Amino acid sequence: MQKNSFETEFNALFPHPAPEKTEKWLHLARDLGEVYDEADGEKNGLGLVCDELITKFQLVKEHFGGEIAQILYDNIEFGAILPSELWEAARFIQNGGSPGELSQQADSGMFMGM
Repeated sequence: MQKNSFETEFNALFPHPAPEKTEKWLHLARDLGEVYDEADGEKNGLGLVCDELITKFQLVKEHFGGEIAQILYDNIEFGAILPSELWEAARFIQNGGSPGELSQQADSGMFMGM
């Protein structure tokens, strides 16, 4: 997936996208993509991660609403939530969890393996 294509599709998911936040999500995708590339020797990790981010945020938006998707998107300012953690992070917010606690909860592993 090309950078401009990702940015356009990704930004369309949020009521208030911001270039600096989208760039941070893209940076996370690059970092995770490099891990995939090292593991399997392929060079398609970035595209896979970008696709996963878009898919996971689409699901969050459809099930939990645009406001919760925006909260998760905005959280990149405080720390990354992995694509595989987005669903549980959305549930955390929906159930009354504080957006300010998202990074701490993600770091503790609360959103993994569910």
